[in-house]
Amino acid sequence: MRTLRTQLTFHWHNHRKRLLWFGAIVLFLDFWLIAGYGIYEPQNAIALVMNNNFAAISIFILLTAYITAASSFPLLMGLGWTRKQYYLSSLIYFAAFSIAVSLAQTLLIAALRQLLPLITFDPGTAVTSYGMLWYSQTAVFFLLAMLFFLTSTLMFRFGLFWGVGLIVVYILSLDALRTKNPTLIDATAKTLVDILPPHFAIAISIAAAIICWWLYRSADVKSS
Repeated sequence: MRTLRTQLTFHWHNHRKRLLWFGAIVLFLDFWLIAGYGIYEPQNAIALVMNNNFAAISIFILLTAYITAASSFPLLMGLGWTRKQYYLSSLIYFAAFSIAVSLAQTLLIAALRQLLPLITFDPGTAVTSYGMLWYSQTAVFFLLAMLFFLTSTLMFRFGLFWGVGLIVVYILSLDALRTKNPTLIDATAKTLVDILPPHFAIAISIAAAIICWWLYRSADVKSS
């Protein structure tokens, strides 16, 4: 257990500064969106914030997964970690990150729903259950973490082609799921949180985790 805590501490310190800067920038952009765009369509302010944050978190997860797969793996192998230790600590870190970020997003939305009416903004009906919002976002953020981790692992093991190919498939699948949205507002407000059942996202995450472990079991340690 002490070894696992040490490993998780490494992951936290490895991404801590990026996470703090990321959180500060996202909050600034949220308030900028509310002050700028929200004046014209206040009923869509919360939906816009949710979608903006979802996109930003997705990009951050992509960077975190890539750094963990391509940089942390050879470093930690050089420090004497086993593949199992590296992989287990990475999974726990991704799960904890997904839970924490989803909770922060849910608390932010709850606060906005209370504060926006004070400036005569209609909070809208984008959120009906905070518990379901947290659970669904957690499932989707973990799914994205595992998909990007799998993508980065494929790039690390087999080269750029396979990783980029998986990213292209992911983007095309999102585009296909959004084609039925009639307006730009609907398209930007609709995310994986709306279209993918949480239990299905968790099942895909587990499958991706199994594939990643199979890839790492025989991975060569590269120094660059």
